[in-house]
Amino acid sequence: MSSTHSQASTIAHGALDSSLPSPAQPGPFGHKQRKNFFMPDGKTEFNHGSYGTFTRSVQENMMKWHNRAEENPDRWVRLDLKPALTKVRTQLAEFMNCDKDELALVQNTTVGVNTVLRSLDFAPGDRILQLSTGYVSVDKTVHYICDTHKDVQIVEVPIVMPLTDHEIVFTVEKAVQNHLAKKDGSRIRLAMID
Repeated sequence: MSSTHSQASTIAHGALDSSLPSPAQPGPFGHKQRKNFFMPDGKTEFNHGSYGTFTRSVQENMMKWHNRAEENPDRWVRLDLKPALTKVRTQLAEFMNCDKDELALVQNTTVGVNTVLRSLDFAPGDRILQLSTGYVSVDKTVHYICDTHKDVQIVEVPIVMPLTDHEIVFTVEKAVQNHLAKKDGSRIRLAMID
């Protein structure tokens, strides 16, 4: 057995890396964690939602998988990829305490939101509650759903910062109560809180 095949087998058949932080043992935070990222000293990245970075260990593991695919692309696509993805979904399901068939792996948040929203059967009178501070791609998807479904509308919750967590919850509750008070037969079918 070649060392490359042995390494690939370890990746495919090994458990989650126990040396990495976990919810049970989160590891260091703050400045102690900086060495695990690629950002230069003196730079603090706040926009991890759109253009976030990942740790060195994530990159190392990502490159192992990438190299495995490049070593034998035909085998990777035809034989190894599907079982590897199933294993990841099984591990995630165990971690999240759900059935693996309730999980889908997607490229990013935008793809995930589009996949879920476009799979729902909206009916006339359905409403989608959405915060005014929502992520642009999520907002565009919600507008697309409303534009392509008869009488599906947005109930926008105006969020003007700064607000405390309690004030945000109160603002959302007030928007729901105001909608219910209309008694127009519509219902808030979905809430996009992002």
